[in-house]
Amino acid sequence: MQRLHQLTRIMIGLDLGLPETHWRQLAQLFHITPHVMAALAIGLAALQPWLNGQTGPVSFVACLIALQLSLRVFGQIAFRRRRDHSLTKWTRIFAILSVASGLCWALSLASLYLGGTPDSKLIILAVGCGIIQSSAARAFMSPAPMLINIALLMSTVSIAAALEGQWMMALICLVYFLFQLTYLARLSDLYLGEILAEYERETALQQLADANRKLKQANEQLARHALTDGLTGIANRRSFDAALNAAFASDTQAPLSLILLDIDHFKAFNDSHGHQVGDDCLRLVGSVIAEVLDGSDFHAARYGGEEFALILPGADAFEAARLAERLRRAIAAAELGDLADAAPSISASFGAATRTRADLSPADLVARADRALYRAKQKGRNRVAVDGDGDIATA
Repeated sequence: MQRLHQLTRIMIGLDLGLPETHWRQLAQLFHITPHVMAALAIGLAALQPWLNGQTGPVSFVACLIALQLSLRVFGQIAFRRRRDHSLTKWTRIFAILSVASGLCWALSLASLYLGGTPDSKLIILAVGCGIIQSSAARAFMSPAPMLINIALLMSTVSIAAALEGQWMMALICLVYFLFQLTYLARLSDLYLGEILAEYERETALQQLADANRKLKQANEQLARHALTDGLTGIANRRSFDAALNAAFASDTQAPLSLILLDIDHFKAFNDSHGHQVGDDCLRLVGSVIAEVLDGSDFHAARYGGEEFALILPGADAFEAARLAERLRRAIAAAELGDLADAAPSISASFGAATRTRADLSPADLVARADRALYRAKQKGRNRVAVDGDGDIATA
């Protein structure tokens, strides 16, 4: 049942490729020009019967062709002004209009054929062949309606010929119909191959675009992981080195400060409470730093072990010391009671340094901050020391 449904959709012009292709085909199929040409041809074929006094059949044909053209004009206008973009709906509308056109053409030619002169019959057959050939040339876009049109034309002319005793003409029409079927099968096969190739190409391009997008996302995620400390969630040493070099290269005239901090007595803390609680402690310090720096342009990183670093572009020595003191107080106030077997509190020592001249290198600035940190530890820890300043901010 599903295969029959799929075949039916293909026969009326659906499921042959991309939706854009279907809409282009429908625009061609709804076009009125071929029907105007067919109406002119049938009108010329009716001229001789009208001159011969067959006014009844000619009037009937004129009404049929006027009805057929009216339907096609209405269909083209409605298609161009459509607001409903349902591909299936408009394909079915075309199929109905197409069969109606075929029926009008078939009845018109049969009416003119009956009782006509040999010359007029020859003209009518020529017009019918032209209409059939035009339908066959467009049949690859909507096979079923066009085949119905051809069958209607051939069968009605064959019946008209048989009614007048011209059985050979009926046989010729049958052979011609079979020839058209062979032609249509070949034409449709070629076009289907082209449409399927286009569809496969577009599908392959879409799959390639999706794969590239996923690869880009994976690379970005990998890059983030490569620059992020897995334990604390802030930047790692590699990210710190890159950020410090970038800060030095961006503006050599603006102030630039660096803070190094070290958790006090962390080895003893680990030995007393275990490495799992030690990891929790590091996470807590990382979250405190991230919270204090939230919304700023400063860069925080885990420098190594229990040591953290902060790069402060645009901050002078006073601002660096003030931020370090704020962080020291925040860490000292952080509660560890919710951590299993944790100590009641922790503290950290800070060393701050500021670039004082343009020829100072990143390594020089790190060394100065490290010396300040060492002085803070020497003086009892849980305090801030500033490079080049003898005073140490105590707890």
